[in-house]
Amino acid sequence: MKLETRHAVLASTLAISGCLSGVAFGWAALVVMLKREGAFEELCDRSADDDDGACAAQEVALSRVFSIGILCLFASRLPIGVAVDRLGSRATTAGTCAVAAAGSLCLAERFYGLGFGLLAGAGPGVHLGAMHVSNLFPEAKRTALGAYSTAHQCSTFVFSLWLPLFNAGASLRQLFRGYAALLLLFAAGCRAAQPRSRYELGDAVARGGCAAALVGAPRKASAAPSLRDQVAAVWRTEGFRPLLVYKSVSLLSMQFFVAVLQYRLAGRGAAASAMNLAFNVFASFLGLLIAAPLVGPILDRRDDGVALIRRAATAQAVGFNALLALSARSAWPLAAELPSYLLWASSRICFFAYFFAHCVKLFGFGSFGTAVGLLSLVGAAVCFAAVQPLCALAFQSSTGIAAVSAGFVPLLIAAHAYAERALLRAGADAATRVVDAGGAELDGAELALRDAEPGRGEARV
Repeated sequence: MKLETRHAVLASTLAISGCLSGVAFGWAALVVMLKREGAFEELCDRSADDDDGACAAQEVALSRVFSIGILCLFASRLPIGVAVDRLGSRATTAGTCAVAAAGSLCLAERFYGLGFGLLAGAGPGVHLGAMHVSNLFPEAKRTALGAYSTAHQCSTFVFSLWLPLFNAGASLRQLFRGYAALLLLFAAGCRAAQPRSRYELGDAVARGGCAAALVGAPRKASAAPSLRDQVAAVWRTEGFRPLLVYKSVSLLSMQFFVAVLQYRLAGRGAAASAMNLAFNVFASFLGLLIAAPLVGPILDRRDDGVALIRRAATAQAVGFNALLALSARSAWPLAAELPSYLLWASSRICFFAYFFAHCVKLFGFGSFGTAVGLLSLVGAAVCFAAVQPLCALAFQSSTGIAAVSAGFVPLLIAAHAYAERALLRAGADAATRVVDAGGAELDGAELALRDAEPGRGEARV
């Protein structure tokens, strides 16, 4: 394969995403280092605590920091998505890297809640703001999209990579300051690699530079709709609500699996640590083995690739929930849990590869950020509201986990059928394409905007 400047753009944006986009989900490793450095230790009254040195006040304070970060991560997705669509990729990605650097410096100075909130909330910016780079690879567009999902998953291992340095004597202040410097370099890299708006299909990257050079006829500029109209158009797009239902149910089943993992491993000693490591490795790095070699080519080379990968994601989600139900009810040995870990990780890879490919197909990149932000925000809110009650229900009896996980099986199948029907209908409707007066094909959200503004010129072909 001949290396071109576009490959450097892709590699740089993947590296940035792999170092930041999902770093907040590596909290389990970070909290170990925070405890060793005495974070919130002043809240502890050792004379009143148990002999094992546990400190409830410290645990509560650290949990609050994590909650702040996750809330910021969820809440930032829609504003960041809107920024990608309206401010452009360069401003969004460079700006979020700078915000993340500020968060890292706050963490270095022990402003934990503020720092982790800024760091977590900025993460989606480099992820959503870079996906348009896939347009530089029309022959492998969906493979490139899947690569960003893999990079996002790898980023959850960043804090785990710090542990050897921390154990060797580096302080968290040094590590976070170094990380902040790296993020500022990333901000400069985003300004170089990203165009002011976004790359479109047919664009090329100039040799020796990263400015987008349009190939072919100039694109006709159009006035941006109001934010309210754009959000409303996304909501009215055919297929939005089925995708929202499917995403919410899929994410909830994955979150429940993770939420009960530590509960089920509690009291298992060294074997539990090994299983926890196996789960984290699968979750972080399995995508490197299956995303580019398998999932991406299926999405790119088959007309029904999007539907096939969604079916694979659903089948694997049904599989890990069924295995969880069986193992929770039958008390399997720990080693027998590994297939469910593998299915969970593979299902997540397939789901996000499908999700972003479907969003591009459904909304185009003109409304991609707003659509993904809205879908992610609502889906995350559903998970946030439902996962704790489900866990409370599951922990009430010895068969509770089995009952809840078994209940996800018909729910996943129903959500999949709803989304499948909508996708098949969209495929049938695509037989008649709609183009604007300038000859550009309109995506679903643009069609909704056009329908809301009578008089906009269109032609059917």
